[in-house]
Amino acid sequence: MEILSHCKILEINIDFTIDQLNQARRSQISSWHPDKHNNDPIKLSEATEKAKRINIAYDELLKYRYSNPIPEINKKNESKKSESTSQNKKSNLKNNFSNFPENIEEITVESSMLDSIGYDEENQILYLTFNSNYQTYRYKEVPIDKFRSLLNADSIGKYVHKHIFPFYANF
Repeated sequence: MEILSHCKILEINIDFTIDQLNQARRSQISSWHPDKHNNDPIKLSEATEKAKRINIAYDELLKYRYSNPIPEINKKNESKKSESTSQNKKSNLKNNFSNFPENIEEITVESSMLDSIGYDEENQILYLTFNSNYQTYRYKEVPIDKFRSLLNADSIGKYVHKHIFPFYANF
């Protein structure tokens, strides 16, 4: 079975952490543990089969994660010097409006829509600074896997439009 199939069984993204893998397994097993279905032979058979698939998926994904660790987030150098007046104006705008908390790493991204992103893992808050006005907007209850997927997206703007704006509240 392929890694993506195992991820589908446990309902996690390919960039999962070990903690997320453990949580996904616990969640699935709590629903499909055979002991919960002793009174119904048909459900017992189904639960036994699903529990086997869950455990196989867990074992394979655990091996996969240990042999393929998630890469560290590459920090981009934000100390580039501006060479033109328009770059200086952009810089001034950004300094006036960007409001990342001091404890959140601001990651500069290559995007026509966004200037930088950040993530507060403890509070599950995604920070997005837009190129148009250099204002930073916060989106609450965004899981870390969405942030990691955003970092790895081919098009950051398309990802934000499809996976962030429709589902997470700006506050």
